[in-house]
Amino acid sequence: MPPVRPLQFAIIVPTHNRPDELARCLNAIALLRYPRNAFEVIVVDDGSDVPVTPTIDDIRLRQRLEVTLVRQDNAGPAAARNAGAARARARYMAFTDDDCEVDPQWLTNLERHVGQSGDTMVGGKTVNRLSHNVYSTASQLIVDSVYAFYNVDATAPQFFTTSNMGVPLRRFRELGGFNAEVFSYASEDRDLCQRWLDRGWGLTYSSDAIVHHSHALRFWSFCRQHFAYGRGAYRFAVMHLRTRRIDGQRLFRFHANPGNWLFRPFRDGLPNPGVLTVALIVWQVANLCGYLWQFAQRPPREEPTR
Repeated sequence: MPPVRPLQFAIIVPTHNRPDELARCLNAIALLRYPRNAFEVIVVDDGSDVPVTPTIDDIRLRQRLEVTLVRQDNAGPAAARNAGAARARARYMAFTDDDCEVDPQWLTNLERHVGQSGDTMVGGKTVNRLSHNVYSTASQLIVDSVYAFYNVDATAPQFFTTSNMGVPLRRFRELGGFNAEVFSYASEDRDLCQRWLDRGWGLTYSSDAIVHHSHALRFWSFCRQHFAYGRGAYRFAVMHLRTRRIDGQRLFRFHANPGNWLFRPFRDGLPNPGVLTVALIVWQVANLCGYLWQFAQRPPREEPTR
């Protein structure tokens, strides 16, 4: 019998209509080089039309991986992650997505950076697995460019995505979790990180805590995704500029300076840099359209600062 360890991590995986991707995600979790009795897995079915239970039952049988299934009506990934957090029993939570496959050392490397204070959020490195897909590659370039801009000071990063994030459960609950009412489908991670920093808690980047991302995108799904991100960006700006806790000029400086993103395919020596550059321009247009569309709607109602 392996020695009993305290329950350190709850791995939270929201899912919606992607049973094949979820199966690959859970298979990768089953291969973690981390004591099985020191982590739990919670899958939150966000109102899928395709049954999730057969996928989870198959993983339980073949991999002997215990998985807790939580179901909710479709409310978006932020609400799904909150639902998973409500069931968590571990000291820390590790968030990833159903189209991600974690590296075998993922939890081990997250654990090395969480610290003993219980106030540290850890963000890991996400790697695009679909290098043949120009839109998936462009999306990864966007994330890399945003990380390079907002986390330029390695000792004081400011932003992590929820595809690869570790947070202490106690602090997450104290903060109120993700603001799923305002940021139901986009920017919930930006909002959480900002509120985390507002409390004076730390963020730490772990480049060796790796997940592999396999989100296949086409032109219109790429546009829809970044239109939604533009909507979320407007809501984020409205809420946090109101508190005067963020630098308004810095908030828009990333997009205003094409050197931050436009020339990255050439700088990184990627294949088909011209095509990728066009995709990045499309991203900016879709993002701006989403931002302006949300601006034209009724602004989100005032939310109390958590």
